[in-house]
Amino acid sequence: MKKYLFGTIAAFLAVGFVLLQSFKTEPKNASQNLQTTYDWYPVGADNKISSTTAVYNDMVKGDVISVDACKDQVLPNCLFGTNGTVTLGQDISGQPASQRIRQQN
Repeated sequence: MKKYLFGTIAAFLAVGFVLLQSFKTEPKNASQNLQTTYDWYPVGADNKISSTTAVYNDMVKGDVISVDACKDQVLPNCLFGTNGTVTLGQDISGQPASQRIRQQN
């Protein structure tokens, strides 16, 4: 029985280390991060960009909500945030919620 003790302990340690590794947390996707800054563009009732001139530059979603009439409560969308290029009439349907602000009715 003594000759199997070292092997048994080694097997338990190996299983323990494997289990500890399986509980690693994955970093959140940056596109879902509410602290990401964007340039915010106005959106019409048709869910399309209505101007290629940003209303707010380099602001996080929470700050825009606190200073704008858009309070992110109900549809339709009124502002869209992005760090990319937008085109007039660009449809924002299907974009992440972290990049859209809905107007208050």
